[in-house]
Amino acid sequence: GRNRLVGTAFSRAGRYERIRRTFRIRRVRPLVGAGRDRRVRRLRTLRLDGRSTRAAHRGSTLRLRWRIVSRPRGSKATLRHASSRRPLLRSDVRGTYQIRLEASERGGKRGRSAAAAARDTVNVMAQPNVLPEGIPITTLDTQSDPPDVELGPA
Repeated sequence: GRNRLVGTAFSRAGRYERIRRTFRIRRVRPLVGAGRDRRVRRLRTLRLDGRSTRAAHRGSTLRLRWRIVSRPRGSKATLRHASSRRPLLRSDVRGTYQIRLEASERGGKRGRSAAAAARDTVNVMAQPNVLPEGIPITTLDTQSDPPDVELGPA
């Protein structure tokens, strides 16, 4: 795309000169966006988002592939619809999952046959399903408003 660079240089006397240059950088690979890092409750399904991924050339076909590249010990989590823009991850163990989106491009107006690929990763942190334990809560049957709450052993 089109890019603009502005440089400013100062002299010891306090004078400055500003230089502006505009240039174009051709994209030769897709722009891949795997989305922001996310948090999810363990055993819940999370929809990942790769909709911001763009081809480098008009008319090219993008091939997407999501993969779990790192997972917590003991996890057997899988991705469903791993070749779509919005796959599903069901976390099975508490911890961090690192998922990679790779986009490759074929075709286009000029009949490109070589594939250009790029990748991005997203981290998903699976948290426990319940609040931390250890503080028993007992409510007292009273008519006060608000009702009394007692913290400690029941």
